[in-house]
Amino acid sequence: MAALSSVYNFNSSKPVWRENSYPIFKRFNNSFRFMKFKLSCRNKGERFATNVLVLPRYIAQIIIIASQVFGRALSRALREELSATKYASKPGSSSAKATNEAISNLRHGMTLEEARQILNVSEKLDQAEIEKRYNHLFSMNDKAKGGSFYLQSKVVRAKERLEAEIKNRGLKNARKQANSDGSEIN
Repeated sequence: MAALSSVYNFNSSKPVWRENSYPIFKRFNNSFRFMKFKLSCRNKGERFATNVLVLPRYIAQIIIIASQVFGRALSRALREELSATKYASKPGSSSAKATNEAISNLRHGMTLEEARQILNVSEKLDQAEIEKRYNHLFSMNDKAKGGSFYLQSKVVRAKERLEAEIKNRGLKNARKQANSDGSEIN
């Protein structure tokens, strides 16, 4: 079956239906085959009139389809963002934990892993061990002994980061105990 389009005939006020010259895909035996139809026109003026009359319709269709696609994509993105926001706001979600870690890293200028490597301490974070390693590295990098101020400041930042982590863990443990006892700690 051929695709038909309305062609304006200058000799009469009625449109003449003819096959258009636009490529289409025709379904034949459960497969699509490419078919191209030629426009049969009486003269060049009629061909020009056909192209001029068909063009605004196709432009309007393109605009409508593009706006529908954009609207669907926008609504899907908004829905996903809302669900991600709801998930991130839950206190036990990994996203909230990652956000808290990122804030702590920015505040102290280094990650917990980097601070542990600088002071060479274990994951247990023993306050006495941290203090011992800090004093040793700080005195070794003293400027009077030919050390580096940059390395001293790295050691200081590492100690601050680890102490903040110890304090944070202590608050979490206190909150857990308070919740199990029924009292609240802020």
